[in-house]
Amino acid sequence: LGAGCLSAPLNQCYNFAITSTAYMESGGVERLHKLGYFLSTTYLVHGPGGEIVGLSTTLGRDLFMRCTYTATLFAIFGSIERTFAALWKKSS
Repeated sequence: LGAGCLSAPLNQCYNFAITSTAYMESGGVERLHKLGYFLSTTYLVHGPGGEIVGLSTTLGRDLFMRCTYTATLFAIFGSIERTFAALWKKSS
């Protein structure tokens, strides 16, 4: 679950980077600013003065979906590994 939580914002940054022409046309430092702005507007709730007042519901949704996705993949890989380990023991 930790892997899912840590990788969700990074995955969203990747999705933003490959779909944003403004990001692709900007330089290195400007790209970092654009990623920071994207994460800030997507996952934080800002007050009228621009101050951070909380976390958005989008963050919870994205973390839940990513954890579910990652947990499912790990379960599938574990099942495949156990199946092949059992087949290996039978053949030897």
